[in-house]
Amino acid sequence: MSRRYDVKLAGLVAVSLLGLAAAGLLGYVTVRDVGAEQPPSASAPPSAGVDTRRVASRAGGFSVRVPRDMRVRRLDGSLFLTAPEGTLSVTVGPFRGGSLREAGRRLLGSVRAEYSRVRVNGRTRTRVGGRPAILSHGRATNDDGVRLSFAVVMVRGRPRNFAITTFADAKADPTAVVPRAEAITRSFRATR
Repeated sequence: MSRRYDVKLAGLVAVSLLGLAAAGLLGYVTVRDVGAEQPPSASAPPSAGVDTRRVASRAGGFSVRVPRDMRVRRLDGSLFLTAPEGTLSVTVGPFRGGSLREAGRRLLGSVRAEYSRVRVNGRTRTRVGGRPAILSHGRATNDDGVRLSFAVVMVRGRPRNFAITTFADAKADPTAVVPRAEAITRSFRATR
């Protein structure tokens, strides 16, 4: 993945999970001069210090790096990743084919069907694993009344797309949640 999209994606995931769009960080990350040389600190992603292991789903046709402290469950080609303290949940798996835009709409529709008080704060095109992707982020409430921050990414694939859904407790410590979520999303690779 190029530095341009690495920095952009890392920033968007962080913004999504922290709810910092109102503070203007999303605007900075998405409209900054992409050709400008980045300072050395910007070239090292915040997730760089996370201890991970590569986990592949042969049935799903992809792999990701997963923080070592997260629990991994497999089902029907998808990976379900959960932080031990329960503040972060990430699902990565194949999704129906079709256009990226339509698949992204269907993914957001499934979030709206599963959660209440869903508010989408933004959508942007990006690249994940060298492939075109659409990232949507916002807030939602689960059945237990817990307010969540979410980032859902639809990654183009053929014949099917891939979905990465990230949900974090809105009150979770960002220093524990954001680096883990970034490590997973940034490392996505389609294997077929």
